[in-house]
Amino acid sequence: MTLQRAEELLCILKDSGVPNGSVIKLHNSQEYSPIKRAIDARACKIEDNEAFLDRARLLTED
Repeated sequence: MTLQRAEELLCILKDSGVPNGSVIKLHNSQEYSPIKRAIDARACKIEDNEAFLDRARLLTED
């Protein structure tokens, strides 16, 4: 845990608006995510398809 993340957690814990017993989860952009992995894979396929279509268009141009 980085110092910044620890400070964020302390701010949440000290916040009087957060009820006792609340579940607290800090966002971690580096955490494994099956959804993020699927989105990244689909984005790669779209880029590959676009490159293929660009090459096909070049072949069909007069």
